[in-house]
Amino acid sequence: MEKKIGRSKYHKVNNTKNMCYLIIKGSIQQDTIGDIDYVRRSISRVEDLMEKLPDEDAEQLESFMDEYIYPIAYDPNFFGFIFRKEYGEYDDKGNYTIKSEEAFSKIKTLWHEHILVLNAVVDEFAFKQFLEV
Repeated sequence: MEKKIGRSKYHKVNNTKNMCYLIIKGSIQQDTIGDIDYVRRSISRVEDLMEKLPDEDAEQLESFMDEYIYPIAYDPNFFGFIFRKEYGEYDDKGNYTIKSEEAFSKIKTLWHEHILVLNAVVDEFAFKQFLEV
């Protein structure tokens, strides 16, 4: 007769890791990454969950978030890479004006590429550090 495995500490930790991953992934999608309030709420949810993780896992996640996730919500220049001189210019009030439809298309491409790369980085981190296969 096979022994049934209950909700052990291992399973709770694994579920917590997976929840952290899903919350982070949800905050860096095309339709959410620009919503700073949403990203900050997601960060707060992950921080709450990190308290349930073993110290080593929490430290790894904290370090990762310091480098890749916190800047989205707290660095005012995080999206500055798309505001290039060749695509537009700032006026006296600090508003950025895009030069043309072609420039707008290039800005959108940069935006999408950046989000794709960030998603790949999150996936790689989760696969190496958190997800149990």
